[in-house]
Amino acid sequence: MRELVPSRIVAAMARWLYNEPYAHAKMRSAVLRDESSIQVEHNFTVAGKDHNISVTADRGPKPCSINDNAHFFKEHEHGFGKSRSGQRVHYRVAHPVWKIFNVSSHQISVDFGLVYGSKWSLLSTQEPVSVLLAEGSRIQVYPATKS
Repeated sequence: MRELVPSRIVAAMARWLYNEPYAHAKMRSAVLRDESSIQVEHNFTVAGKDHNISVTADRGPKPCSINDNAHFFKEHEHGFGKSRSGQRVHYRVAHPVWKIFNVSSHQISVDFGLVYGSKWSLLSTQEPVSVLLAEGSRIQVYPATKS
């Protein structure tokens, strides 16, 4: 599966240094806050088509338990892959533990087959099992090691 980023440089470096399938896409994001909620919207363009993901959540982020599925999906300290020569690659990612927002509604308008390839097109008609909004932060990615 490919990861989309707004920077051509980040996409190129991820492919070159870590052999990760990153791709550049034109992206726009907006965050709106009021007294009780936060609304986050991400728009991106792939293959000339606009795609949209938006969520509305309670305003205050809260920590989640390490036994929670949200913790599993958002806290990845290690990345694994294969080098271009086929060797296993390991790298470490560091960031503070991210708090999560309680999501009250979401909207996904993405042509998954167009963005990720035809085998993913079935996701365009599915409701997600889980929707997560995390506060995020800067991250640090350490050099890859081969094993």
